[in-house]
Amino acid sequence: MTQGALLLRTEEELREVAQQAVDHAGTIAGARARASVFASGGINALVRDGQVDKAQRDGSQMLSVTVFLDGRSGSSSTAALDPASIRLAVEEAATIARNVQPDPNVDLADPSWLAFDGPSPKVFAPYHGGVDQLVESALAVEKAAIAALPTGKDIAVTEAGAASSEHGWALAISGGFCRSVMSSNHSRWCAAIARDDNGQSIEFADSSDKRFDSLDSVETVAERAIRRAEARLGARSAPAMRGPVLFEARIAQVVVADVLNALDGLSQHRGASFLPDAVGRQVAADHVTLMEDPFEDYGPASAPFDGEGVAGSRRALIEDGIARGYLHGSLSARRMATQSSGNSQGAYNLELSSSKPGGMLTDMHRMLGRGLVVTAVKGGGTDPVTGNFTRAVSGYWVEDGAVAYPVDDLTIAGSMPDMLHNIIAIGADVERQGGLRSGSILIDGMQVGGQS
Repeated sequence: MTQGALLLRTEEELREVAQQAVDHAGTIAGARARASVFASGGINALVRDGQVDKAQRDGSQMLSVTVFLDGRSGSSSTAALDPASIRLAVEEAATIARNVQPDPNVDLADPSWLAFDGPSPKVFAPYHGGVDQLVESALAVEKAAIAALPTGKDIAVTEAGAASSEHGWALAISGGFCRSVMSSNHSRWCAAIARDDNGQSIEFADSSDKRFDSLDSVETVAERAIRRAEARLGARSAPAMRGPVLFEARIAQVVVADVLNALDGLSQHRGASFLPDAVGRQVAADHVTLMEDPFEDYGPASAPFDGEGVAGSRRALIEDGIARGYLHGSLSARRMATQSSGNSQGAYNLELSSSKPGGMLTDMHRMLGRGLVVTAVKGGGTDPVTGNFTRAVSGYWVEDGAVAYPVDDLTIAGSMPDMLHNIIAIGADVERQGGLRSGSILIDGMQVGGQS
């Protein structure tokens, strides 16, 4: 039995609750069910001006149950996990199921797909300190940030923090499936504000990992926040042009997220994808590969199975520019007459790479030559069907391969299918943001809206 210091319920208790819900569903007209139980507990410390602004411990729990009756399904949830509340949630789900239209594709995942056993990546590394230690960590970040402030510039540290949390998840499914997972997450962060005649800008830096000892150092996080704030001073507009745009590694996910939406099984089935019938087609530049790995130890998006009990797999979603697979849950899999890929909750850990050398960030600047480097996205979106891409952004301008000045209040536009084919290079300046590991992405042929 695995138990951390921040959770009030053990894995065994979570499994028992999930199994109770499934068993009770079996007494209701022979209904089958899937029940998920989540519990979390954490400590959060926030400091400002050398004083503790917040230091608290919190926790939550939730049971979600879906009942299946003759091609119909209904779902209900409860934060109370006593037997009476469990029964009530199941009965509410069954009542909903009886009053919806049937769909032959709505059902539990096929038993042959279920991960009754199999790889279970390491994702749990509990924090052995307490509130006082996290407060000390947050104060150390703030102190390091203040020490890194440049003289003669209006930059101030607005906050610093540290947090640690533990999460338990149990999944039970009619037919004998019942497994659980314990995971952890730890972080430290810093925010700073920069002011000048053009206004003010708040910049943020953080580090997150499932192991506290693997977080970036206090000094690294602090100095990164101050450096980013200083880089915003003197921001101006940029010339309007059509040409290359460099997305820094920390925002590479804005490009990859659109790709994942396009490769989603339901999007493919509904024809709501800018990459229709993508598998087997060249959808990106021939040097680009996007790998998925559910089983990386301590990976931010690692899991032994998805919310339907189906395991993912180590695979290429895109290989040498060619789409190799979709993200399927059981519903889209049935509608497209295939098998679930274990992605009912989305993608696992991803790595975007290139067979072409990209170099570090300064090398990417030289490759860009003249154009925009995007460091923050402030709004906009992508049409899921056409792939028309528009974002409000800020960043800095490069001339002759070197940083010239910061820029703000810009828009960039393009077409996602064209953008993927126009990827010139992916940098070796790799960062991990959430479940994505990527270097900066240089894309040609984009429209930059600035001064004409």
